[in-house]
Amino acid sequence: LWFFGILWCKEIIEILFGIYCNCILFSHCECFIKQSFLNFIEQVDNGNIDSQHFWDLMDALPIEAIPQIESVLLQRVLSLYNISTDTLFFDTTNFFTYIATTNTRCTIAKRGKNKQHRQDLRQVGLALVVSREDFIPLFHLTYQGNFNDITVFKSVVDQIKTRMDELHLDVQRHSIVFDRGNNSKQNLGLVNTAGLHYVGALSPSHHSALVNDAMSAMTVPVEVNKEEFITFRDKRKIWDEERTVVIYISDKLKEGQVRGLYQELGKVQSNLKELQLKLKVLSGWHYPKTIAEAKEKVCAVLHSATAQQVFTFAIIEGDQGGWDLTYTRDEEKVDELQEEMGLRIIMTDRHEWDTAATIRAYHGQATIENAFRNLKNPYHLAVRPQYHWTDQKIAVHFFICVLGFLIAALVYKVVVNQTKFAGNMDTLLDMLNNVRLATLLEESVTPGPAKTTHKLEVLDIHHQAFIDALGLQEFHENRVVFSGHSVYN
Repeated sequence: LWFFGILWCKEIIEILFGIYCNCILFSHCECFIKQSFLNFIEQVDNGNIDSQHFWDLMDALPIEAIPQIESVLLQRVLSLYNISTDTLFFDTTNFFTYIATTNTRCTIAKRGKNKQHRQDLRQVGLALVVSREDFIPLFHLTYQGNFNDITVFKSVVDQIKTRMDELHLDVQRHSIVFDRGNNSKQNLGLVNTAGLHYVGALSPSHHSALVNDAMSAMTVPVEVNKEEFITFRDKRKIWDEERTVVIYISDKLKEGQVRGLYQELGKVQSNLKELQLKLKVLSGWHYPKTIAEAKEKVCAVLHSATAQQVFTFAIIEGDQGGWDLTYTRDEEKVDELQEEMGLRIIMTDRHEWDTAATIRAYHGQATIENAFRNLKNPYHLAVRPQYHWTDQKIAVHFFICVLGFLIAALVYKVVVNQTKFAGNMDTLLDMLNNVRLATLLEESVTPGPAKTTHKLEVLDIHHQAFIDALGLQEFHENRVVFSGHSVYN
């Protein structure tokens, strides 16, 4: 697909070549060249493509130029394609690396809370802003792996506003959606100062009074995307500003939280039972000599707030030595915890929006999750593995990957619009990978080299529809000519 995307988006690629981005064609070096038909387009000699070639091209792109390049490219994209940008989604993720701890040449890869549970490795963060439809990436930032979401969001609010101005997006008509991990009083102040409209989320555990009010008054049914929610809506002063809040229960979220609750309580109960037997033994495993030490061991098992609410215990000295532990599980408390599960609290300054529109905007956050899922797909558009260990090359690598995702998203948009394709991007990439160009050699009756012709292999009805939609049926006969670049020799 990479090359179908590149060939189809000719105007975009000419911009890339004109502003230091020759390296996009060589991001997988010799292996990539041999498995594509780049040498058919540009007559590239595979023998000239080596790792040094790759480093040279990446060194030609300074980090400071990346935002400007991205902005120019996106201005061109928005002028060529009908992309709905009224709602923008912001989120972050991280990618672990195998950069050694002793490597001092890299400052961007740091240890932090890794979303793939690899806290033992250094990681690099990626922040994205994508459009509501077609998940077009309109902004990205590569940042240090030890930054939390609140810190990152605080640092990019002004940059997002600048990008919107560069793309001539009217801030009065656009809203940015972000999850509760980015929330703080200071961050919302920055959003207000930038003049951005927003839809965000709040943590139910931090707004117990609001939750209590909602639980007794959540009666209004609202249908969103053929799913019905019982909702509560009000205006509340939160962090010194009046905001519209919408509270509802997500059945899908509640199902997962209830499942997690029972898994946690089951594990705690199993650990308590094991500890109960150990406390009767008078030796080994740092046996507690006092009742205080025995209680410390029980408290270590009941370390979570949920476990402390559900379980109560007592310890007395046994008749024959050791300690007798008894515990109870409060099932009424378990039921009470379940009742409050699945709660979503959404806040917005779009007071004029109805409840359904507010919920629908927040549900669109799944759009950016799909973007991250594609960037972590090991078969297509993957950011990992990245074989770089300097800040400049890591930033360029992430930029190239985001551009790859942009081109794939544009190809996907056109295919879906023109063929009514119902699959996801990953399926489309797999199907396009099956389209092959054959080279035919005809024996010459006169001295000289054999005559060479090129022809697409026979396509089924679906692949033919894709090729027609992308205008590639006769590409091999009328090759695209890229301006503003030359082949590296």
